[in-house]
Amino acid sequence: MLCIYTNVDCLPNKIQELKCFINLPEKVPDIIALTEIKYKNKWHVNTAELNIDGYNLFSNNLWEQNRGIIIYVKQDLNCKQVFLNNSFMEYVLLEIETDLNKVMQVATIYRSPNSSFENSLNMCSLIDHICSRSGYKLFLGDFNFHNINWNTWNTVGHLERKFIDTLQKNYLQQHIYSPTRARGSATQHFTRLNHNRRVIYRRH
Repeated sequence: MLCIYTNVDCLPNKIQELKCFINLPEKVPDIIALTEIKYKNKWHVNTAELNIDGYNLFSNNLWEQNRGIIIYVKQDLNCKQVFLNNSFMEYVLLEIETDLNKVMQVATIYRSPNSSFENSLNMCSLIDHICSRSGYKLFLGDFNFHNINWNTWNTVGHLERKFIDTLQKNYLQQHIYSPTRARGSATQHFTRLNHNRRVIYRRH
């Protein structure tokens, strides 16, 4: 199963580029997870305009005050969206059937760099809740913890320490250790992944 993720920083003006990207001759992705699909919390787009042939679209409530998350899942995958009782709202959780009648919990999370202390704790609680569910776990997203040394899993920040503790107690492993793209003066493109994006997973 091939999964790709990026912080797209406004999807409507990149949707055609995304469609071209997934039609490249390389293997077609099964799951495409995107955060910050809205421009500065503004949203005046019919979601149907963002549909992609061959994929089902799942999102959080794009009409709320958030940056927005969309996940595209190939239509041949048996998938459902799961809603949890948690105060942290910037997430999309999908339960996807894999081979041998097993399931994978795929969570895409966005934590704003301006997130409150309470909201950050709610995010850690959400991760705990997801990890208590059965099946494999895959976390993708933009957590905006810039003061973590992922080589040593050390930090001087209190919130960062709480985040690391949450990952460790749930046996989650970090898989992206180096920047995938640095911000510059060039126009952003979908295929350029941003710095500090995290892919973390746990096998059940």
